[in-house]
Amino acid sequence: MHTASQIWFEAFTAHEAGSPVPPGEVLQWGSHDRFGIVVREPFGALGAGLLILLAVAAFYEVPGRDRRKGNLYPEIYLFHVGQRWGDHSSLDFWPERKEILVADDPDAVLAAINGAGITHLAVPDGLPAQFAPSFREPESAQDRVRQAFAYAAGGTARNGTLVLGTTSMEVISNYGFTLQPETWLPEFEVEVAAMPGATPYEREARRVVAHMNDRSREIARDDPRYLAACDRMARAVAACSIHETYRRIDVAAAIAMLG
Repeated sequence: MHTASQIWFEAFTAHEAGSPVPPGEVLQWGSHDRFGIVVREPFGALGAGLLILLAVAAFYEVPGRDRRKGNLYPEIYLFHVGQRWGDHSSLDFWPERKEILVADDPDAVLAAINGAGITHLAVPDGLPAQFAPSFREPESAQDRVRQAFAYAAGGTARNGTLVLGTTSMEVISNYGFTLQPETWLPEFEVEVAAMPGATPYEREARRVVAHMNDRSREIARDDPRYLAACDRMARAVAACSIHETYRRIDVAAAIAMLG
């Protein structure tokens, strides 16, 4: 829940069709909304890192709630299709039930999205596919999902009109936390090992360390897609800036792109 003290609307810029828009108005977030992202390649969700973190800000800033003081994790969910594509818990996809492994079958992915009650959905940009979904699953999604977006792992969706940006190193640092936990996890592990484990926080910290160590070898460090994500992160750190482009799509189009 580190994002509760780190991620604010003021850290983002947003442009829609070339015109600036208030970042807080991009997602039209309510008190019961949930963000979900479908992932099909190593650390692919980082291509939508700013959209994820904007959803985090929206979760904490929802009117009528004081969630930043409530020790709550944001309601964000990641759907790993076919296999696990890297540990994203450093983006506050936590507890671990919020990273969901789904069979490489569009009907199974749609069922998982519905099962998690997703209202704001991001899917990898691609061509629509034909599949026969289970009875009324598409209707369920269309009734509930209020906004859908196409994103690309490299940060630029085709024909995108929504551009998010940031110059906040606190926001950008989350990319490095996720891609390279070896740069910070050993120090945290030493800190946690010195804790007596008597409090709920201390016990949870030990569980987090064990979880991250268990998943740290999930993606080969010589995978070209991993290296591309690291290169993109390094360029963002050097420039103290990162931008991502998304395409708004209707829910039917998002469902078709699950194949």
